[in-house]
Amino acid sequence: MRQRLAGTSVGILLLLLAGTVPAQEETSCTSCHGDPDWFDQESASMIDLVREGAHGEAGLSCHDCHGGNPSLEVAEDPEAAMDEGYEPNPYQGVPDAPGVPEFCGSCHSDAEYMKRFRPDIRIDQVREYRTSHHGRALAAGDTKVATCVDCHGVHGILGPDSPESPVYPTEIAETCRSCHGDPEYMEGYQTPDGRPLPTDQYGAWRRSVHAEGLFEDGDLSAPTCNDCHGNHGATPPGVDSITFVCGQCHGREAGLFRESTKAGGFQEHNEFLQAAEGCADCHGDPQASVTGMTHFSECSPCHGNHAIVEPAVTMLSPLPEIPCAFCHEPVGGAVPVPEPEEVERHYEEVKEGLVDAAREEGLEGTALFDHLVEKARNLEFHTRPGEEEGRVLRPEFERLYEKFRLGKTHFTYEVRDKERRRDVVRCEDCHGPEPDMVEDAVGYETSERM
Repeated sequence: MRQRLAGTSVGILLLLLAGTVPAQEETSCTSCHGDPDWFDQESASMIDLVREGAHGEAGLSCHDCHGGNPSLEVAEDPEAAMDEGYEPNPYQGVPDAPGVPEFCGSCHSDAEYMKRFRPDIRIDQVREYRTSHHGRALAAGDTKVATCVDCHGVHGILGPDSPESPVYPTEIAETCRSCHGDPEYMEGYQTPDGRPLPTDQYGAWRRSVHAEGLFEDGDLSAPTCNDCHGNHGATPPGVDSITFVCGQCHGREAGLFRESTKAGGFQEHNEFLQAAEGCADCHGDPQASVTGMTHFSECSPCHGNHAIVEPAVTMLSPLPEIPCAFCHEPVGGAVPVPEPEEVERHYEEVKEGLVDAAREEGLEGTALFDHLVEKARNLEFHTRPGEEEGRVLRPEFERLYEKFRLGKTHFTYEVRDKERRRDVVRCEDCHGPEPDMVEDAVGYETSERM
């Protein structure tokens, strides 16, 4: 057996070549821990997990990680089987949390050893881990942070291409959520600016177009946690690097933004924000009402980070009073299209009925707009019977909704069985109808035209 922490790799290879320990055959470890007179069923299932996992498939067993003498001749002699002085393969037992990365890295960072299994495999995981938030916190004495076994498992470790692996694309968010979605476990952790570290990331991401692509469309390349944060070197992207993270997939959009006047405006704001307490230092409303803004990155001010929903027309402003106007009335300077008198009359009757009923419920403003968006999706003449249950939009209206991206001014997502609401970021959140400070400000007018 190779002496892991001593840096050699000859022991197990010599034993295997000599036929002393054939791959996946019974050893002193499996013989003892699989004996129901000595250990319970959990111990036996642990052996099965190893055999069925990636290490077992590679012909490795208990002693390849924990050390010790695997010979069946010492199966009934625990002291000999777990002899720390056994020269070919000293017994190491179970590492404590700070020792886990080096424990796994004794193999996974050894290029010569790993070439026996896969010549193309990466061997820099431990070095990269040390650069991560997890690795730096562990080095500082925080044993709560994730190490190799927290993400990959312990005995039943599966390859990342196995759908049952906790690091398979569809499982990664659940794995990260096990810590980052637990408020009690994450208590005391803070963001760089001193705020409590959020624990709603999973619920917000699950509502996003990224999660929709992964789970509903089956697109395994759709971003999950590690695509933006990294895996072994996991560190949240800073405000200056978010655009490069998003630009990995959205290169066209990143390029267009950098050529726009908005890019220069963001940069100018960042220079002022370094010395300012907030937007209200320089601006009146609506900008003065914006709080918590310390830096303008290229993507997140409008799209957010975890709860990235499909951009909709509701990001623009001012909106018409009711969403029906987008299709049935000439808004934004559009030229009206003549319709038969009975069609116009029917539209007015339906619209007035819906609006009157909504106002009787006290709905006004964006609440009225959102209510009517939902009603429009369920009108009998907009829908047809579904193939299974209920009604669905008729194809022409489905295309129309998709083309105009007629959504609501807010969206909801669940966090620990409770619904949270978040408003869509809209142009008028920062751009008021009256220019503020800059005489030729055109943000509001541009949004209105669009």
